[in-house]
Amino acid sequence: MKRSAWLTTISVSLCLLSSTLWAGRPSTFESVLGDSKLAKSIQFHKGGKPSKKGEGVVPYLAKLDAPPRRVALISFYVFDPGKSTGTYYASVRTFHWLTQDGASHFAQRFHEQGIDSLRQAFAAHGMTLLTPDEFLDTDAKRQAYTAYEIKRSAAAKIAMGLVKRMTRAAGGDTEQSAVAAGYRLLATRNVPTDPKTAVSLNDLRLTLDVDALVVVKNGTFFDGKNLTLGDIQLMMYGPNPMQKIEGKRYIQWKDGHHYTSATLTLRPRPGVAVFKKDKIVEETYDGYEKLLALLADRVGADLVRKIKAK
Repeated sequence: MKRSAWLTTISVSLCLLSSTLWAGRPSTFESVLGDSKLAKSIQFHKGGKPSKKGEGVVPYLAKLDAPPRRVALISFYVFDPGKSTGTYYASVRTFHWLTQDGASHFAQRFHEQGIDSLRQAFAAHGMTLLTPDEFLDTDAKRQAYTAYEIKRSAAAKIAMGLVKRMTRAAGGDTEQSAVAAGYRLLATRNVPTDPKTAVSLNDLRLTLDVDALVVVKNGTFFDGKNLTLGDIQLMMYGPNPMQKIEGKRYIQWKDGHHYTSATLTLRPRPGVAVFKKDKIVEETYDGYEKLLALLADRVGADLVRKIKAK
């Protein structure tokens, strides 16, 4: 087993078919941005039809006059599932994964490259994006943010377990997640529409005194030599737009909701870093900010569309 501050590699003898999460040479941010079909790679997570009574798990966003004004970015992180490499009936199967320090490094660099563009994309839709150094302006808020733990429904836990087993079957069994400096790891990637998570996050939103919460996840893949960016996911949560009437009986009322979310999947994946002897010899982030801004703009436009659907 070989381990460094950035990555870990381990080889084991096996006599079976090996599968990979990615194969081939990395692309570049420039070539990905030049793809005329890039915008079509954005997939939204659909939640069904909303109720004008405020019932159910899909918010009636048409009740809002405008998008949430003050939006807190509560988590900005990198998720790397780990990866195995090999060939048919190889006698050695090699697993590669980032260490915590490595994942933290890339989360920080992505954040530095993209945060200004992310703010601008939100501002274009009338929303002010706040980072932890801005929304954690009291001791009570800092304590609540530090202590907060996401609540998940039984269905979400089962789904997360299935995703993990599928990742293992595809050769990834050593996942690693890490945030940029100042953020908590609040991962909602596998089941972003989970109603229990949305209600739980609304409790945090009330304490932070903001209008909505946002989570950004960057999915990377490491093959032992190249680190590539596979997808970017953006999720937004907020309060039930309808006002609850005291004494009225509701069917499945939720105080908090998943507002909108989408994933930008990158194929082929742009290269982010090249390793040699466990050390980074090359890094490139130019263009990442445009991908993040594109995703944020489409999410903002989707939110506006739902609000105007009177």
